[in-house]
Amino acid sequence: MPRIALVGQPNTGKSTLFNRLTGNWQHTGNWSGKTVAVRQGICRCGTMRCKIFDLPGTYSLAATSREEGLARDWLMEGSFHGMVIAVDGSQLERSMYLLADLVGLATPAIVVVTMVDVARRQGKEIDFFLLQKLLGVPVLPLVATEKNATVQLMAGIAKLLAGGSTLRTKPLFSLYGRDLLWEWKAARAAIANHRTAIWLAIKLLEGDHAAFHRLHGLCPDGAAALRRLAGADTALRLASCRYEWIRTCLRRVVIRRGRAEFSKLDRMALHPLWGTTMALLVLCAAFAICILVAQELQDRILLPLLAAMAQHAPFHFLIVREALLPAMGIALYLTIFCLCLNVCIGILEDVGYLARIAYLFDGPMGIFGLQGRSILPFVAGFGCTIAAVESARTIDSRRQRLLTIATSWIIPCSGTWAMVGLFSSLFFGRMAIVVLLGLFFLACLHIVATAHIFGGKQKDYCDCLAMELPPYHRAHWDQIIGHACRRAGRILHSSTPLILLSACSLWLLLHLGPPDRLQKILEPIGAAFGLHWKLLLTLLLAIVNRECALGAMAILFGDGGGNAANFLASDGPTIAMENVRSTLLLSLTPPQALAFLTAFFCNIPCCAAIAATAHEVRAPWWTLRLCAYYAAFALAAAAAVYHGSQLLF
Repeated sequence: MPRIALVGQPNTGKSTLFNRLTGNWQHTGNWSGKTVAVRQGICRCGTMRCKIFDLPGTYSLAATSREEGLARDWLMEGSFHGMVIAVDGSQLERSMYLLADLVGLATPAIVVVTMVDVARRQGKEIDFFLLQKLLGVPVLPLVATEKNATVQLMAGIAKLLAGGSTLRTKPLFSLYGRDLLWEWKAARAAIANHRTAIWLAIKLLEGDHAAFHRLHGLCPDGAAALRRLAGADTALRLASCRYEWIRTCLRRVVIRRGRAEFSKLDRMALHPLWGTTMALLVLCAAFAICILVAQELQDRILLPLLAAMAQHAPFHFLIVREALLPAMGIALYLTIFCLCLNVCIGILEDVGYLARIAYLFDGPMGIFGLQGRSILPFVAGFGCTIAAVESARTIDSRRQRLLTIATSWIIPCSGTWAMVGLFSSLFFGRMAIVVLLGLFFLACLHIVATAHIFGGKQKDYCDCLAMELPPYHRAHWDQIIGHACRRAGRILHSSTPLILLSACSLWLLLHLGPPDRLQKILEPIGAAFGLHWKLLLTLLLAIVNRECALGAMAILFGDGGGNAANFLASDGPTIAMENVRSTLLLSLTPPQALAFLTAFFCNIPCCAAIAATAHEVRAPWWTLRLCAYYAAFALAAAAAVYHGSQLLF
């Protein structure tokens, strides 16, 4: 089956094109480094089928980052039948550098110019026919998110497979010969009998060690001679030639109508003070909208549905009424909450504002020893800790990546927020906002402590953040809602069995097993940290799954009476139960509630997040040490809060 490589810089719509071609639903993000692995899918172009490989977005093939090295290695394999090169029409001068880096690669190609609608709004007119003549390959102007883009691109790939052309080399190679006379002559001589290896020779002159090993297998003497000429100065002169070639092309191709200016919105959005304030308000507003919308959907749809279900005969079974039905209600509520959260984050991401939030937080995150890009995993962590751990792979430095993963465990996921909302509103009423602010302050202290313990004193070579700020876009609602629904569906599919199983198991344990023996074991342990034995059991179940803790709370503090309509009641931003509310207020004191909130907020994440961390860092002992640290911090903080709050209550 023919193999097609999809290459391009970040934010060029490359992954969107991949989704359109293959029908896959890879998450697309409007910041650099979203794709850090090679993804593949099958595409049918007319009567032919081909395999599409989505290479990581990279600014060049200099292999200075994880994405660049991965893309470079795949292209060096030389096993592709063609390339689809995506360039951003709104920023052609920057976006075409990768294309210039591919000149000389003996693989047929087509060039896809995306975001032509944004270029028009910027007052740019592009002569695509002339650009095609200068590059020597077909040029397709597309808007990646439009449906007709798929048809045009499939037709272009079909022509490419039928017999395509390679990128025109003469204009750029003449600049190489002018500015790098001796090096270029040496490169030509080194590959005299291997003309297809010219691209490897160019990469070797840049100091690429992988290119040396590959070229050495073709012509050992030539590779050794070129290696002696390689160096930083040669690489800079090669880059200078590429930029000159790009400017020469664009001088004839792009006509500007008007003057591009820094927008008033960006002046405010990137201001150190007002921009940071606006970013915090936007994130808080997004989270508040999630709570309000989820609460409204719960009141209008979820609770009436459960009340109607409770009237049917099969629900007269005690375990169904007291365990299965409440647990299902909790699972559905969390799914609604995650759906709303993913929609809000998706909008910020798609319009281009999330990248600006990362830029703004570069300075504040430096206080914790982190770079600004770490804010992206933190934002993802509000939905699920697993997403935060996986998002950290966009960070180049391993030290920064490990530190980001270690601190991202602190970010409360949707299940944690549900429990925090329940306890803070139940025990403290209008003072719940003070409790939330206290937890926020505790989280900052936790991040500082974690960064000090797991970050060490060693500094990275470059602690500054270098990232692209993409142009603003209109939100593509079909993609945002589609991605949010898929994420919510996965959460519902993965969490519901665990929630139901834990609720039923706990119900059976309390009704058929020896609960007195369990109480005798847990009560003295919990008392040392100011925790009721049932709360300590809830903490242990939360390690299995955060959502299980809510189901456990319903079983442990429920009285088993009433139907499902009374069992589930709406109060505040979470699902609360009237019988559970009264039992909690009678069983616990405010200091105990604060201690539990603290421990739950700082506790180890779920088993799935721990497994994802071990997979990402490839260091099981480091992951176990992190788990032990979080457990110790949670219990120590709970004990300190319990004894300190006894002075106030």
